[in-house]
Amino acid sequence: MKQVQFQPGGGGCQPFEWRKPAMPAIARVVKTARHLLSDRRGATIVEFAIVSPLLIALLFGLFETSLTFFIQESLETVTEKALRTSTTASYPSDDEGRGRFLKDVCQHLPPYMKCANLRYDVASYSNSSQTKQQTASEQPVEGRFKIGGPGDIIILKLVYQWPLNLSPLSVIVRGTKSASGSLLIATRVGKSELPRT
Repeated sequence: MKQVQFQPGGGGCQPFEWRKPAMPAIARVVKTARHLLSDRRGATIVEFAIVSPLLIALLFGLFETSLTFFIQESLETVTEKALRTSTTASYPSDDEGRGRFLKDVCQHLPPYMKCANLRYDVASYSNSSQTKQQTASEQPVEGRFKIGGPGDIIILKLVYQWPLNLSPLSVIVRGTKSASGSLLIATRVGKSELPRT
């Protein structure tokens, strides 16, 4: 658009072009950003690309947590059955007794749990005050097998190594981490029902 402007000093009226003042650099960046934000073409795919990794990690975490709780509940059931067996059956406290005990425990395992991943700690005490003192001070001993005699209190602890790691959330979701999976622990306390001789 051309406008005519009078310029003093002679020469009369001369036409010139009207130009907008130059836009500062920051204003240009702001204008470009507004234009990009208002442009909705391809927004759905960008939003999906941002949200999908979080959604997938959350789904894996939910699946893994559910599966861990399921295996933990199975271990609790096996521990309860094993304690019942150990309070009613007579096991010698030698290697033969250990083998029989482990065989009996493994018979209670469901098909999706392996006997090779199972560890145990069996301790017995003659009275409850001794139980309180011992369990507060001592660490569980893997492979300990001390069934005791009639009327003794038996503490049975089963530890199952669950090797499944599906997501990076495993560290947060699970309690005890081992080198190749997680350790699930179940403990039961009972009294030996063997008849006194």
